[in-house]
Amino acid sequence: MKNFCISLLTVLFLWVIFSCEEKEKETTQIKYRPKIDVKKENVIPDSILSKSVFIKMQDSGFTRIWVDSKESRGKYFYADTLNIFNVGKYTFENNLPKLTEKFELNRLEWSYFSIDSSSVENKLINNKEYLFLTTQPEYMGKAIPGKTVEFWMINLSDLKDRQSLLYKGYFSEFCNECIKGEFAIEEKNKRIVLKSPLYQYASKSKLIFQASKKEKKADYYKNYEEKWEKDNRTDNHYGAGYAIIPESIQSTYYKDQLFNLDGSDIDTIIENENFIVATYFRGNLLGYDKNKKLYFPIIVESCTYSCNKNIIFLDEKTVQITYEDGEKFEIKLDEIIFKK
Repeated sequence: MKNFCISLLTVLFLWVIFSCEEKEKETTQIKYRPKIDVKKENVIPDSILSKSVFIKMQDSGFTRIWVDSKESRGKYFYADTLNIFNVGKYTFENNLPKLTEKFELNRLEWSYFSIDSSSVENKLINNKEYLFLTTQPEYMGKAIPGKTVEFWMINLSDLKDRQSLLYKGYFSEFCNECIKGEFAIEEKNKRIVLKSPLYQYASKSKLIFQASKKEKKADYYKNYEEKWEKDNRTDNHYGAGYAIIPESIQSTYYKDQLFNLDGSDIDTIIENENFIVATYFRGNLLGYDKNKKLYFPIIVESCTYSCNKNIIFLDEKTVQITYEDGEKFEIKLDEIIFKK
């Protein structure tokens, strides 16, 4: 009996040890079980996402808009010796994106290129999804004073179906952080373009001068620059330099003020018994007839440098202007031809 009990205890002891070893082995196997890395399908890598202006996921891939540039300041501003504005379509092969179609929308050397992020819109037109966006290309340096805004309308399913519309102009005192000019539309296409969705989108842009009905009239005072240039058949907007003052100047009288008579919005102001004459810094030369109580432009011009003026009265009706390079001109105010 004693031997039987000893044998039974021995068996129980061995069973407990064996059970503990099995549990430890099982626990160890669970603890160190290797993880299986399950890859997500059709994921756009960060290297593409971080360099994209716009991405639209689609059934077979995605449409992307981006700028090739060595120097970017975020997604919406670029400055480089070469900026290339692109649109393309991608498909996925083995979970990797593959570029299947690409178009260059704009290519500019030595330029700044910006996209107005607040104006990006998607619209459904005839059951087709279009992307509308606004860009501002601008050349570096001071040789080209003109400014442009370019508007785009792109079919996200068919990239060949796209349109652009260019607006050209100059900065104006009547336009806060926008340019005043006109759309570059060929006369033969004007009727079609003015009814297009792209024009409807572009015409509301905060980056261009929003003219009211009366402001669209040529003789409205805010259009004095354009009227003066048309009457004198000239465009005096320069990167550097100035135009020769014509012997005969044509101008127009305006009841509305072209400048503040106290000189608060201008660079230089001179006055005598009959006239007040004022000039903007590297800008227009304007007059005010005290007797008629009317304003009038004398010279319309702008430049990046070399066209700033010192002005003095030589007599009651003669103004002498001296440009930055020392060149002098005289303008007889009583010989200006005024058009109605």
